[in-house]
Amino acid sequence: MDPPKSESPSNIEPADQQTKDDKYKRSGQIVFRVNDFRTFAGGGGNSQLISESAECINGLPWRIILDHLGADLSFSVQCDGNAKDKAWSCQASVRKSIVACKYGYNCFTDEEVRSIFNAESREWGNRNFIKFEQLIDPKNGWFDEAEDAVTFMAEVAAERPNGMPGARLKDILLVNGEVVYVNKYLLAAHSDFFETLSFGENAEQKPKIQIDKVPEAVAHFERLISSMPPQNEQLDDECIESVLELADRYLLDSVKNCCVHFLEKTSKKSALFKLRLAEKYGFDALKKHILKTLTVDDFYGGSKYFDDFSELNKLGDELVKELKDRHKALFDKK
Repeated sequence: MDPPKSESPSNIEPADQQTKDDKYKRSGQIVFRVNDFRTFAGGGGNSQLISESAECINGLPWRIILDHLGADLSFSVQCDGNAKDKAWSCQASVRKSIVACKYGYNCFTDEEVRSIFNAESREWGNRNFIKFEQLIDPKNGWFDEAEDAVTFMAEVAAERPNGMPGARLKDILLVNGEVVYVNKYLLAAHSDFFETLSFGENAEQKPKIQIDKVPEAVAHFERLISSMPPQNEQLDDECIESVLELADRYLLDSVKNCCVHFLEKTSKKSALFKLRLAEKYGFDALKKHILKTLTVDDFYGGSKYFDDFSELNKLGDELVKELKDRHKALFDKK
């Protein structure tokens, strides 16, 4: 029996930006437009297609999976949670559709089904969702012949998952006018600045900050948030300077601690780069450690530790003197 058809097509409207970006919204739509559909329907190319971008609903990423099974199209929805984490589970309702490509036609829509997703059961769908012959029949209005494309949609309403690690980032903070989701209680626990911003006498319903003189400020602020406990996302050499600048500006000592540990143990940046940051942010112990561990080889041109001589012009006079003293101490021993 064919799934019921729903009234139409053009009801996929761009969501309100705030709702669209909310990773903890209870419901959402996954839209997957498949181009070069004739090739897929004919059995050419990949036999399985997975939507590239995931839609985040109630803290979990969701995708559409399509499989070519002879004359039939298999249509599944995947809750793309951690396949190695056996703790989490999520109960959700799913309704799958093929979107009509012309006004006046109806979508092809399956009945809503409720299922439980977890690490061992991340997908749910119909192996025989529709015959390819029926799907591409022009009279149905689902196959866009001119574009050689079909648009698939899954509507998901997910309950709050069980067993998920970390803190839920569901509070709005406006960063340079853009919505960023944070946990205001977690931020306040780590920073006096954010405690005042979110819970002080003049706190606003949607607090805001303006970040100047930091490249890609919003992206780096999100990286700052993700590097905090309990997420503890690993820092890298691309973000370290901007994240440290923001951590210092917004009094996030826990992140500054992570930055120092990264610079000491992991970073591949030059010694001059590390010394500059240590001097700028008052990490005296880190500065002394770097100076103490410099060797004769580090002062020769071409050394990986001194491959960025432009950093020399950014160092303070006192640090330059300390470098000279270290150079003298090493070479006087020879």
